[in-house]
Amino acid sequence: MPNKSILFPALFVAAFLYSCSSGRDEAVVSVAGQKINRSDINLILMFDAGFKALDSSAVLGNLIEETRIAAYAKAKYGDPNGRFAELLASQRERMLAQFYQRYYQEDNYGYSEDILIRYFEANPDSFKPSYYTARAQVAKSLYLKEHQDSLAAFSVEYQKNFSGAAIAEESVREAFLGNVQTERTKRLMDSLRTAYGIQNEKIVPPGVREYYDAHLNEFMTEPGYIVYHIEFKDSAALAGKMSAVKSLEQFKTLAQSESENTWTKPKSGFVGEIREEHALPYGIGLLPPVFEWLRAQDSGTVSPVFKSAAGTFQVFYLESKVAPKQKPFERVQKTLEERLAADALLDSSFVLVTSQGKPFLTEGDILKVKAEIPERERMRYPRARLRQMLTEWKMLARAARESGYEKNPMTVSFFKLSENSLYQTLFQDSLFAGVYSEEALEGSYRLNGERLFPGGTFGQVKNILARWMATPPLIMRHEYFYNLEMYASFPDFIKAEPRVFAAVRGKDSKNAYLRKYLTFKDQYPVTVLNKSWLPLSGDYSKEALISEAETAYEARNLDKAISKWQTLRGLYPDDETLFARSVLEVAKLESEKENFLNAEKEYRAFYSLFPQNENAEKALFSRAFTLRDGLKNDSAALVLFKEFKEKYPSSELSESADWMIQDIESGGKLSDELMKIIEKSEPGEP
Repeated sequence: MPNKSILFPALFVAAFLYSCSSGRDEAVVSVAGQKINRSDINLILMFDAGFKALDSSAVLGNLIEETRIAAYAKAKYGDPNGRFAELLASQRERMLAQFYQRYYQEDNYGYSEDILIRYFEANPDSFKPSYYTARAQVAKSLYLKEHQDSLAAFSVEYQKNFSGAAIAEESVREAFLGNVQTERTKRLMDSLRTAYGIQNEKIVPPGVREYYDAHLNEFMTEPGYIVYHIEFKDSAALAGKMSAVKSLEQFKTLAQSESENTWTKPKSGFVGEIREEHALPYGIGLLPPVFEWLRAQDSGTVSPVFKSAAGTFQVFYLESKVAPKQKPFERVQKTLEERLAADALLDSSFVLVTSQGKPFLTEGDILKVKAEIPERERMRYPRARLRQMLTEWKMLARAARESGYEKNPMTVSFFKLSENSLYQTLFQDSLFAGVYSEEALEGSYRLNGERLFPGGTFGQVKNILARWMATPPLIMRHEYFYNLEMYASFPDFIKAEPRVFAAVRGKDSKNAYLRKYLTFKDQYPVTVLNKSWLPLSGDYSKEALISEAETAYEARNLDKAISKWQTLRGLYPDDETLFARSVLEVAKLESEKENFLNAEKEYRAFYSLFPQNENAEKALFSRAFTLRDGLKNDSAALVLFKEFKEKYPSSELSESADWMIQDIESGGKLSDELMKIIEKSEPGEP
């Protein structure tokens, strides 16, 4: 599946299931030299929310697809500059730590796997659909059952926080379990700190004065400006009075006589020195646009009118600029001492944490993690916070290794799928790279660039232009005719195409991903190692999808049938016959589900896209009938029935169209009369 943009399913989860608790695992299939094991399937079922509702065979089908994609991406693109290997190596300890914490300390509430399995098997109706998806709930349920007295005592205290208001039992239970987990985590960390002799080393900042002397440019005042101002409540009046002001003396005279600011008026409008990122005095307040203007001006300049946050209007006179000045050491000493002790100003070899007196965590470790954090977020992760996080990760990873969990099948599976997910993301990001030559792109830009992306240069729109070129025309036109009301302001498809493409681009992403997958999937055949898993799911062939759609319909699973037909037209948009069939089938299914609006739009799309198709006249009639019978829109239906008569005067449905026209024009009298005849002809009650 597409859109796996981070390590699967995140860098901080993993699992180990009871089927592998003894260290054994079962190989299910082999793809491109890589085995897919039962542990891989169980891992997905347990931790990927998108698959919790699926059965194991569906998950296997998805894993086969993703393994093929990873193999293709590795062969075609390789590891870009070795960054995937570097990322996995740098994250390994972190991932292992979170595996140990979540699976063995949190999700199981301290119970062994055997105990959880027995409880699950004793209560099969309480946990659906399987142990793999319900493990955390199994542990919660068992813990609550065995700690009812503790829960009751907690509930009494918890209720006191709500002044007697009734609190749902489920909320109380969740709060209780959250409190239990917090306490268990604290005990775990405390026990590991004691076991490993963890000690935070005191950070002594280097010479403060020496740092100040070596970095004087960091301790400068902001540039300042000596200004006068005039304040008015009426912007037009202020602008009019300023029209004749050219000199400082004229400005001061006008300020003293006309300004409405009672503080500065007696001082001829003198404000004094102002600095950026500071509020202006005398009730003027924050005015960032003023400083944008000041930076670009020379002394002796009158400003335009500015509106303050208080709603008053201001004009300024820049008398002079004040150059930045050196802040004295005494002024910055205390702040600098705190900064040197708290921030990344230490040598990378500085030992922050020791274990039994030996280095355990260094400043270099902190700096590596900080480099991974987006710059805008780094302020949220000071050294103290990162030191605690990394110390806990390292302790947990050490405990996992010492317990032998690093070699568990599920742990191995987690790292394997994490690597695969990186290549899946690379594949997705490269879907349209290199598909078209530079010459082809430039030619398309000359023909379509301004129409599709007004004002965009070739360099700016090149990538999205390739995406547009790769979007199948039938998919674009289906969107246009299906949602014609959205594009009513455009005279035709060509004019609406930029808006249509914007709508289709996201919808078609998964299909584009799978269309590319279908071009190479057979290069990576599947070897089934356990025949009990046959037949395999995930076959996107036309025949298989049609069969699945028909089977779903027979089982009255209309939603699934619709999904299969939509997948067909998304994966094979160049097969016009199949595309037409899928549109008509979806229209019929939507009508059967009484989703009349969707049905009406699909019928319209069908006969608009395929006017020469043998079913076009039936689609037009069906749309008119749906408008009349399903959507109760007689006026729109009447127009379409008349259009039908004009286009298809010899149709076998012509007589029916005539009757519908007469009935609508009679206000439904024909229908009423027909119903009366039917009622009279029905046998009476026995």
